[in-house]
Amino acid sequence: MRTNIIQFSRKYHRLLLWPAYAAALVFIISAICHPLMIWTGPQPVKRLPPSLEINAQDLAQTKKTLASIHSSEVSIAQIIPSKEGMKLQLTKTLEEPREYFSHNSALPLPNYDHIHAQWLARYYTGQTAPIRSITFITKFSTDYPEVNRLLPVYKVIFNTEDQLTAYIHTETNALAALTNNWKQSLKTLFQLLHTFNWLDDFPVVRLILMSTLLSILSIMLLSGAYLLLSLKRKQYKRRLQYLHRKLAWAVFIPFAGFLFSGFYHLYQQALKSPTQTQLSLQSIDLSSYQSVRWPEAIDGRPITALSLITIDQQPAIRASLANNKNSRDTSREKHFTGLPKEQSGIYFSTDGNLLALNDGEYAKQLLSKFMNIQEVHSNNPKKITRFGNGYDFRNKRLPVWRVDLSNGETVFIDPRTAMLVEKVTKAQKLEGWIFSMLHKWNFLKGSLGRAGRDTALVLILLLMMSLTIIGQQMGKRLKVDL
Repeated sequence: MRTNIIQFSRKYHRLLLWPAYAAALVFIISAICHPLMIWTGPQPVKRLPPSLEINAQDLAQTKKTLASIHSSEVSIAQIIPSKEGMKLQLTKTLEEPREYFSHNSALPLPNYDHIHAQWLARYYTGQTAPIRSITFITKFSTDYPEVNRLLPVYKVIFNTEDQLTAYIHTETNALAALTNNWKQSLKTLFQLLHTFNWLDDFPVVRLILMSTLLSILSIMLLSGAYLLLSLKRKQYKRRLQYLHRKLAWAVFIPFAGFLFSGFYHLYQQALKSPTQTQLSLQSIDLSSYQSVRWPEAIDGRPITALSLITIDQQPAIRASLANNKNSRDTSREKHFTGLPKEQSGIYFSTDGNLLALNDGEYAKQLLSKFMNIQEVHSNNPKKITRFGNGYDFRNKRLPVWRVDLSNGETVFIDPRTAMLVEKVTKAQKLEGWIFSMLHKWNFLKGSLGRAGRDTALVLILLLMMSLTIIGQQMGKRLKVDL
């Protein structure tokens, strides 16, 4: 019986050598592109959004504007910093440009979302070069894939040699993505060879093709593992045999983790039902804000935004206190770990009285009122100020509040704009944890940091590539002594 299994394993290990060689190189080379994008891609000169100081006089001027605006209901209404100072920004839907109002005008500023995006692009990049083009994007695409999460955004391309491109999310005054020709080339290679996005319009074909390649590699892994355990070697006819065997022992566990998590991720993404994220949870009636007072307790403090909200069916305002970190002093590591765009939020009524309410309580109110969710775990909600397992860098928004529901699902709420950022099911949690640990090796970030984790990943990928190349060289011989 043992002899038959050895012969069977040896047969298919040889038979699938060339298909496995091609599949391994496709996935390994493309995988190395991902950390290369992080290491060598362009970096912003500022990482935190602009802030402004608002006082009672500013609010009084804005109050006049609110009283004269004819739009009755909007999804998001906030006072934000801009190139010319504070502006009232209104979001009616998440598919159209936002409207802006100065304190001395009841009419929206023409094409100002476009202008605001250009200013933010220069703010984050420090670029003074002319802008080659600017495009309003409402759908995810190959250039701006769903992994970025934020929509709508503006694609701002500078007239530089490397075509520096910034994706700007004006609702949060955020830099959603930054790329150039070099980074775009690496991303294209990664998408073509690792995620097979060129088959997005043919999901069944994509699933079959990727499953076939992963299955071939899995057969090679299992047959090779059995031969390693069954055939004891003390002497080798060729040095390649020795190297092949030693490398196989070294990469077996990480290779198995990559394959298992890759399979799991592929089918989880293919079979999951569509879920709506970035969902606005409120509707604001601007006519309720025609009388607003500024609380002296926060007069003169740096603020990133004032948000108009509704609490217990009454108009209220939330002030986003700016993060006191210097955006020039924040490292790349801290950027990926997470830089909260604000320190905290303060709530006050339209008559200027501070409200005994915090972001966690407001997040629970939003879920209860707008999603008919009554039961949450007693230890919730929890403030999330860092990216990690369960809420990673792709979401871009920080801080947010995590609420675990009684049905096992988890939702993340951005109280600044009353936005449902993400909803994660139990199945997605499990898949996300497995993919994070076995495919991305995020368990190393705590001890090695992101750069150390990426270095370890690249080293093991290079060892796997060496194993593949040595195996291919051995396969060229007519007699292969495994």
